[in-house]
Amino acid sequence: YRGSYAKALFYRQLLEYKKNRFFIFGFYTLLCLCAGIGLAVIGKRGDMGEMAPFVILGAMAYLTFIFAAYSGKWGKELAKPYTYLIPDSAFRKLWYATLMEHIRALADGCLLTLPTGIVMGLPFLQMVLIIMVYVCLQACKLYAEVMVEAFLGNILGAVGKQFARLFFEGIVIGFGILGAALGTILFSLEVGLVLLVIVMAGMTAVMMIIASINFERMESVA
Repeated sequence: YRGSYAKALFYRQLLEYKKNRFFIFGFYTLLCLCAGIGLAVIGKRGDMGEMAPFVILGAMAYLTFIFAAYSGKWGKELAKPYTYLIPDSAFRKLWYATLMEHIRALADGCLLTLPTGIVMGLPFLQMVLIIMVYVCLQACKLYAEVMVEAFLGNILGAVGKQFARLFFEGIVIGFGILGAALGTILFSLEVGLVLLVIVMAGMTAVMMIIASINFERMESVA
């Protein structure tokens, strides 16, 4: 497969997914499609009105919470010793090990947003921002999990790590909602969504940087 250094992690996953019948799509993708169509049907009946963007965001948050334990192939990459021996920076290795999850999140976000957005006639910018919020939400869950595993994996049990992950996720989402509320009240929904994306993306990036320290620790042990 193509790719050198840390990029090899991504292309290795891509090669494995190409062997699958439905590529990167699976049960969760089908669920997102069904949820998107279901919301579109409800919206067409006139039961949403101006609340459509918030209903979509609520559905995204609900699915993320319910399927919190769902993960892709990135966990396997972090568990393999050769990952830590690749001559590249820890940050780049973590990024390429999890890049496919962001692509999957983008696809799932489109399936959740576009049916309802098109039916309800939402502005294109709003739909794009809602999809970006979902990508950030999934990234927040992912890197919170990696960070907790890196620093508390040997201390807490499975249940304890789940609560720790939810705690850090809650902090990020809480600040994001605060920024979104202020932006929406003072300016517009679009500004609120932009602030939500900026806050969540920024705080998630911090968690990613902290989580990448796990690679440095493992490399020093190796």
